[in-house]
Amino acid sequence: MQQNVHKTKNGLTEEVRKLRQRNSQLESSLAETKRQAEQFQAAFETALDAMIISDQEGTILFWNTAATKLTGYSAEEIVGRSVTIIIPDSQMDAYKKGLENIIAKGVSTFGKTPKLSMIKRKDGTEIPVVAAMSHWKLGDTYYFGGSFRDISEELRTKEERERILNLSQDLICIAGMDGYFKYVNPAWEKTLGYSTEQLLRQPFLDFIHPDDHQKNDEEVARLAAGKLTVNFENRYIHKDGSIRTITWRAVPVPEERLMFCIGRDITEQRQKEQALRAQEEQFRTMAESTIDAIVVIDDTGKIQYCNKSVEKSGPI
Repeated sequence: MQQNVHKTKNGLTEEVRKLRQRNSQLESSLAETKRQAEQFQAAFETALDAMIISDQEGTILFWNTAATKLTGYSAEEIVGRSVTIIIPDSQMDAYKKGLENIIAKGVSTFGKTPKLSMIKRKDGTEIPVVAAMSHWKLGDTYYFGGSFRDISEELRTKEERERILNLSQDLICIAGMDGYFKYVNPAWEKTLGYSTEQLLRQPFLDFIHPDDHQKNDEEVARLAAGKLTVNFENRYIHKDGSIRTITWRAVPVPEERLMFCIGRDITEQRQKEQALRAQEEQFRTMAESTIDAIVVIDDTGKIQYCNKSVEKSGPI
């Protein structure tokens, strides 16, 4: 009997040891869990993007400082409320259908790839955001996490840049050293008559006068070597068959095999210069054929021209 009591005591001692060991492990595990939770909370709070977590009922559970800055709602006033408070009416049906699909099938229609979306602020205004969504299941409940970044300024800057490009009378383009345009602004269609689609589809040499192909290739080679283009002229063929003279400035990006170019139509300027030269030549021909002495003096009194009759008549 004493032997059995001894065994029982030993057994109890061992069980107590095991319990203490398990308690110690649990305490360590709880401490680690708490540490990880605190790290998560710190990362969550300091994230630059708005971070929001809600459950399958749409109740907001977590809300970081960036979310407050984005929407105007503090965590105190919005945690526990429905996430639909920040969803614009125009996106409400898509949100509800996506939520129902996840709960019914476990498949997300939101996707994890960042997408352009909108968020409704506390003051009722809607702002554009890039949103990335995810979901997970714990027990019988689905949870949803989203990160949101305000892109209002980026879009505004982009819109202003596009407005400038669209209003510019200059030909602005991004051309590849593979011989194709990557971007052309609306001035191209106004100047040359071709649609943007056609300009992007065909090699740019198709639109350049054949006699200028060689010098155009040479200039592209200079750009590929990292040299700038200043006042380079070539001739483009208008859709109606007429010829337009364009002067170019270009900056190369050799590592991307791209050229950023700005061109100006100087056809009328060149036509006027040519007409002026023709008039000058006509005047010289007439002046040289007359027996009268003709002298051209500028406003400083300096002789700019005199014909042969003046030379024959002796010093002036």
